[in-house]
Amino acid sequence: KKEKKVKEKVTENEKAEKQVLLNIPVVNKGDAFAVSAIPYFTEIYDLKGNVSASEKEETRDEYAGDKKEAIESFLTSFFEKYASEKQEEMVYMMKKPEALQGSLVFGEVKSAK
Repeated sequence: KKEKKVKEKVTENEKAEKQVLLNIPVVNKGDAFAVSAIPYFTEIYDLKGNVSASEKEETRDEYAGDKKEAIESFLTSFFEKYASEKQEEMVYMMKKPEALQGSLVFGEVKSAK
């Protein structure tokens, strides 16, 4: 006689709690908002950076050369253009041009140390 092996199917659901982020891609046009893609879940990630407290801050003396006024003038001009101009206008000032395109307004440079 042959012995028959009986396999038993066990259907038990294990319950576990898990926290995840629900991402809902949204677009806006004026005051109207709409979901632009299928919502999805991702793992919760930590927004804290990993900065070592043992790093020593490098201190330098303030520049006092002949070009100090020219440098301060350039800084003011650069930040005004960076805040108000389009990305294409920043090509002559930056290797990888970026611009805020009027989303912020530049006030002043209080310290150029």
